Parts: sequence; structure tokens; C-alpha cells
Amino acid sequence: MVSHLAEGMTSNEIARELKISNHTVDWYINGLQNKMKARNRQHVVAIAFRRGLSRSCKQHVQRRRN
Repeated sequence: MVSHLAEGMTSNEIARELKISNHTVDWYINGLQNKMKARNRQHVVAIAFRRGLSRSCKQHVQRRRN
């Protein structure tokens, strides 16, 4: 889900791609924010990149761009 956020996707766009409800997406993202003590979605992505969780994010973003 972080990789989708890194692409700037909205909850609705993520939900459509993952075939889940946008409420489920928001629920997961809120859980990530709480666990990471992030202030918002962008902060979740920034923390993920700093913690090295970005490798899978970068690969996902690169695949989607190609």
C-alpha cells in the first residue's frame, strides 16, 4: 500500500487496483500512520523511504511507469 501512496494514488484508485473498498484502504493507511507515528500519508511514505522500506516501493513505481 505504501508503494501506491508513493505514486500519489488516492484511496479510491488504490481500492480499485486492489479490488477492495476505499474504506478498507483508509483503515489500513490509518493503521500505518499510527504504527509509524506519521502525521499524514506523505509522512508515511517519507518514513518508509528513510527506513529502507522503499526498495519494494521503488520497484513497484518503476514497474508501473514502464
